[in-house]
Amino acid sequence: MTTFFLYFCSQDNNSELCSFINDGCKLQGHKLIIGDFNFPNINWKTWSTSGQLEMTFIDILRKKILHQYIETPTRARGSSVPNILDLVISDEPFIENIDFKAPLGKSDHCVLQIQCKVNPTCKQSPEKYAFSKGDYTGLRQSLQSVLWEDLFKSILIT
Repeated sequence: MTTFFLYFCSQDNNSELCSFINDGCKLQGHKLIIGDFNFPNINWKTWSTSGQLEMTFIDILRKKILHQYIETPTRARGSSVPNILDLVISDEPFIENIDFKAPLGKSDHCVLQIQCKVNPTCKQSPEKYAFSKGDYTGLRQSLQSVLWEDLFKSILIT
């Protein structure tokens, strides 16, 4: 699994963010993208927005068939309207549960505890021989003790 953690603080770098996601999706394995994306104007229930930058972000998620799991606000500050800024995005449905925990320290973002169900696969390395550690003296002695003429007597080449 390829995991990305992002803090996206500037709307000016939206093209860089989309390029990052696009390039990350080319990597092998399942993708898990977590972070503070700072897109307060996206309605994640309808995947809609009035902003062009946010629409570009939504479009890249759709094109790459990525799912965004957070549907309740992750940031609240004083009397301002709570927003969904922190996102959990993946290319496969391996997210089992997301718990919203209290913010740490003076942060106004909640902590997300994410449970994933993944079945790791081990890639077996091909068998490699350590030829430099071979017993070539023993091999030579063993081959010298073979009665080669008797062994090939039955095979006549004419």
